[in-house]
Amino acid sequence: MLGKLLKYEFMSTARIFLPLYAALVGVSAILKLFLTIETKIRIMILPQFLLGLLYVALIIGVFVVVYVLSCMRFYKNLLGDEGYLMHTLPVKPYKHILAKLITTSVWMFASICVSILSVIILALRKGLFADFFGYLDYALTTSGILAHKTSFIVTVITFIAFAIISSITGFLMLYASMSVGQLLRGHRIVGAIAAYFGFHTLTQILSLIVLVILSRTGIWFALEQSDIAIINTDVLNPFTIFFAVYICIYLLLAVAYYIITNYMLSRKLNLE
Repeated sequence: MLGKLLKYEFMSTARIFLPLYAALVGVSAILKLFLTIETKIRIMILPQFLLGLLYVALIIGVFVVVYVLSCMRFYKNLLGDEGYLMHTLPVKPYKHILAKLITTSVWMFASICVSILSVIILALRKGLFADFFGYLDYALTTSGILAHKTSFIVTVITFIAFAIISSITGFLMLYASMSVGQLLRGHRIVGAIAAYFGFHTLTQILSLIVLVILSRTGIWFALEQSDIAIINTDVLNPFTIFFAVYICIYLLLAVAYYIITNYMLSRKLNLE
């Protein structure tokens, strides 16, 4: 049943994201064309400027839509009028949560990829990739990072994992906030906003406590040196340990927000 929920979610959201992605790539391609012929036709400066503004707006809009649409679909499908239908399906609440979370995460990843593609289109020129990887190799070599490639790879993987898990935790926090907020009859939106600020404050306090603890260790002292070359000291270098600690913290928070959301949808659901 989870597969059917995912199919429904992707079909419903693709009608918004695919045209938006097409617009972003199209505007970047046209803007690149204008930048190419700028030296020959000065009158193109104004359209180029306007397209530049539109491009920036689309880049920002793509990511804003991910969050806004995620909130809207969760609220309307599970806590709004559509909830009467959705909750009559032979599906456990946790599957509804997973369907929303997986769909949103995929669109977030897709948004990042499309944004990077649009930047590549704007910067595209002969020898672009050769120059980019040449500069990257030079920077990594001169900084001493590549002296221990395994350590560097582990650090990069840990950072990517941290970015993914913190993003997922953010979405789950939104779901938990709306689930708790629906308990405030007649003022659900206010309740959701209040719950979000409460959860956000809790997250910040927990992060601050961890930072205070780390500040009393050699890990924090090494990070304060701002020497990126410490990556090659060991596989478990200060950067890797720092990201690993926060991965654990955000995993715990993600599980907590997931449990709260599932409990509210299972035991405390109020669709009135």
